[in-house]
Amino acid sequence: MAIRAVAQDAETARLMEINFEAVVLITFALGSGLAALAGVMNGLYYNEVNFNVGLLLGVIGFTAAILGGLRNIYGAIIGGFLFAALQLLGSAMLPALIPNIPSSYKDVFAFAAVIVLMAWKPTGLIAEKSSERV
Repeated sequence: MAIRAVAQDAETARLMEINFEAVVLITFALGSGLAALAGVMNGLYYNEVNFNVGLLLGVIGFTAAILGGLRNIYGAIIGGFLFAALQLLGSAMLPALIPNIPSSYKDVFAFAAVIVLMAWKPTGLIAEKSSERV
């Protein structure tokens, strides 16, 4: 609850006697620990650890979050499923449509489809409506 309070309004959280620095420190430590655990598990799965092991996975995850909408967790989940569907569609369709293109170009197909979708809806598929008073 304190993490949510600090994230929404830091000044009000301080007024409610929530230790702002401790909450931020614990949050960063928890996030870093989970990222380290995921990195160790990824290294054990692939039997390899180097500096760019998760680069493509990170780019795909960020792209999926942008595709769904950055301000909505459900949009990011839907964006992930949609990106995976685009990859599967690309690996199945590309060799059938163009015989000389291998299915390893599935990422190119998926990223091109995301570019087209972003031209259509720049804020993502599920974006919160925002208005600005003038």
